[in-house]
Amino acid sequence: MGLPDLTKPLDLNQPTAQPFMERVQGGILKGHDRYHSAQIFITFGGDIAAARKWIAGKVVPRLTTAARQAAQAKAWKAKRDPGEPFFAFFLSYQGYVRLGIADAATPADPYFRAGMKSAPAGADNVVTDPPPSRWEPGFRGRIDAMMLIADDDPARRDAAVTALTAELAPISERTFVERGDQLTFDFGGGRAKVEIEHFGHQDGISQPRMIKQDADAEVAKRGGKNWEPSAPLSLGFVAEPGGTEQFGSYLVFRKLGQNVKAFRTARDGLAAALGVGVEDAAALAVGRFRDGRPVLPTTVVQAGADANDFSFKSDKDAKQCPYQAHIRKTNPRGDLAAFIPEQTDASERALRILRRGITFGERPDLVPGSTLPAPESGVGLLFMCCQSRPIQFVIQQEGADGNDFVKQSVGPDATLGNTAAGTAQQWPLNGNPAAASFLMSNFVTMLGGEYFFAPSPSFLGSL
Repeated sequence: MGLPDLTKPLDLNQPTAQPFMERVQGGILKGHDRYHSAQIFITFGGDIAAARKWIAGKVVPRLTTAARQAAQAKAWKAKRDPGEPFFAFFLSYQGYVRLGIADAATPADPYFRAGMKSAPAGADNVVTDPPPSRWEPGFRGRIDAMMLIADDDPARRDAAVTALTAELAPISERTFVERGDQLTFDFGGGRAKVEIEHFGHQDGISQPRMIKQDADAEVAKRGGKNWEPSAPLSLGFVAEPGGTEQFGSYLVFRKLGQNVKAFRTARDGLAAALGVGVEDAAALAVGRFRDGRPVLPTTVVQAGADANDFSFKSDKDAKQCPYQAHIRKTNPRGDLAAFIPEQTDASERALRILRRGITFGERPDLVPGSTLPAPESGVGLLFMCCQSRPIQFVIQQEGADGNDFVKQSVGPDATLGNTAAGTAQQWPLNGNPAAASFLMSNFVTMLGGEYFFAPSPSFLGSL
């Protein structure tokens, strides 16, 4: 069997596409697109043979391959068939070690091997997280593996968690579960159940498309003169060690708490400093209005499509969208080549990540007519992203927290950035890129996480 060209998006019309999708886990090529999820974090006990047997005999038959995921999506579109739960399985570096897997068969990336609690020795790029002693208790100890279950039926998700937890009891030192539930909002005009994050903005708009047909469909709806959504398979997939022609992906998991009250308070302060409405102030902080429209003027081909065909090259001086806006910090769209020597548009695009997260926490304050205050804790994002190299995530997070990305002294990401010494950002108004100086940061707290690898079903079956 031949392999698809990893330097290009996957073309579903090519004969290599289906075999490739059958040999990789789902959720990498495309998100699982379910409303509810659970992540079971596992620390294996001393009976390693039993743990390996459980993975090969119980996990692998449950796994949703990319091919199985595509079949489920097709059934859903045809007759709204709820199908079956989505399952994926990931190992940390400590998990490979605990299971006695040979070093030559263990992914070699230095960030993966160092783990999220520390940084690789001599690393040029470092994520500045709170010390593990300040993480939630479950994340402070060793984590060997994570099992992800996703479903549109929360009761069936919970039943799967119960069954898996019972299976794990004899072979694990401990397990704990994080549940996520997609937060949605009705923007009106036929835009009901739109995915949002807890600060209130539409989420998931700009995802790299590793399937050619998906990228073509997006361009047909949104346009493609200024931004190309396609991505090569190499953005998310890397060859599994050992020369077996199998592929996996590095997965970053981070539990991020969001202080919605603090964000809104700062938003109101920025609005007052600029003399604009709070919705306009929030749009400058994020780079998009709450309904997903970007701050930069953007048109679409088909009415109702999410506006996404824009580049920051048209706003090099940040007269409309500030450098610290969340979407500009995390997806610079031409800024790297403009401001950083030896960077190109191609190298910038190679640093994108495949976001796969889901919100957690209840929001009774969003119920129509509610007078409850916005939450300060207890809500946030179970952030997950896939990539072929963890450095793709590291550079993005380091830039969000730092003052000097994409250029010097712009301050931290006004939504995601978390720093003890943030530079007050400059905010634009009426073509003036520095109409007001105001610091927005520290609304998001990292509560724990780990680097994982998504092995091929074939590798897991060999255990």
